[in-house]
Amino acid sequence: MKKGSILIVDDNKNVLTALRILLENYFERVTLLTSPNQLHTLVREVSPDIVLLDMNFSSGINTGNEGLYWLSEIKKLDADLPVVLFTAYADIDLAVKALKQGASDFVVKPWDNAKLIATLQAAYSLRESRKEVKQLLEKQGVINLELNKELDIRLISATNRRLQESVQKGEFREDLLYRINTIQIEVPPLRQRVEDIPLLAEFFLKKYARKYKKENLQLSAEAGAKLQACRWSGNVRELQHTLEKAVILSENTVLQPADFYLQKSNSADLGFDNLTLEDAEKILIQNSLKRNKDNLSAVAAELGITRPTLYSKMKKYNV
Repeated sequence: MKKGSILIVDDNKNVLTALRILLENYFERVTLLTSPNQLHTLVREVSPDIVLLDMNFSSGINTGNEGLYWLSEIKKLDADLPVVLFTAYADIDLAVKALKQGASDFVVKPWDNAKLIATLQAAYSLRESRKEVKQLLEKQGVINLELNKELDIRLISATNRRLQESVQKGEFREDLLYRINTIQIEVPPLRQRVEDIPLLAEFFLKKYARKYKKENLQLSAEAGAKLQACRWSGNVRELQHTLEKAVILSENTVLQPADFYLQKSNSADLGFDNLTLEDAEKILIQNSLKRNKDNLSAVAAELGITRPTLYSKMKKYNV
């Protein structure tokens, strides 16, 4: 069933035509734009649920800086609007930078139709979730006006703030705290419950494997260890989104450490803090060579790369 609307910004008319034909089967409205200079006006006029934004518009320039600039402009107009960046140049550092600046995801041309649709549908789900939260907050404002009426409700609320301190600073209403704080349960952050991470990871893996029709997907022991080594500043929700993204982007039946792109600040005190991307890649190749007894075809398949790419990386890292 068609849902939502999408705005596609790309200076290649052939790309726009191909995307319109593909995405009209999944979105109620598909709007095309060849120049980002009209973004401000069009975002206000059509109120899209998702923006698919190319990262390079000027001939001969492929730094991605144009895409990052227009990403920031979109976020100024609507901070909650999911933006998926689109580029012909695969650059992990650029992708990480874009995600840090608020992009929902990153897709490389030429694209795989199923993967692109799954990525956009995930972004749409994120948009709908944000709308629901906003509506909930608006309803809470109405409830506050009606507090003098007797209501038969059961309210469950959660926060990562210390509300007593917020009350003392005047940042939270004391009377509201006493109204909602009948029973208080403190849940330690996920980084203090490392033993829960494998169970949660397995739960989310099965959930999104079913959702994206990858039923046989599994988590390798090395990937599980990497997840347990993270600090998870965003707690369970961050772990959930990390697993969903890995499932969407995975092309293999077993998720490996390289399938999880985690911010450096998430590394725990287990030797990952000072590990560069190249160091990590070298270690992954070395470990895979040991597991597969130097069978290069098996190593390439496990890492999800071609044999020529594997040869190039082995030469680069002197493996």
